Amino acid sequence: MKVSQRKALKDIAILMKEHHLSITDIHDFISIGDSKKTHSSSQVSHYLSYLGGLFVFAGIIVFLHMYWSDMSSFLRITITLGSGLSCYAFFIHYALDERNLKSASILSVLSAILIPIGLFVTLREFL
Repeated sequence: MKVSQRKALKDIAILMKEHHLSITDIHDFISIGDSKKTHSSSQVSHYLSYLGGLFVFAGIIVFLHMYWSDMSSFLRITITLGSGLSCYAFFIHYALDERNLKSASILSVLSAILIPIGLFVTLREFL
């Protein structure tokens, strides 16, 4: 151990005695600083996951728009109305558990958008 490190440790020990601090107090203080760092990094990953989901959803929409005229009536109805009904089923499943309320709210919005679109596609295909 270097001389400067020993001097720093002696200064820390003196400050601990003067202010009646224990090792656990210092450890708790350091771990609070670490949790703030992980919290900010978890926020960034949270926002990036939303951004990634948005890109995937936009890619699916572009793909469907490109091949919409080549699809059969059954496939069009299945893609729109089937997706809306499956989002609604997952919404019901996730809404029963309070830990998944964010997922449930997103699925309710998606089902509220996709079910009417699927009904309009169904009417257009059969009329």
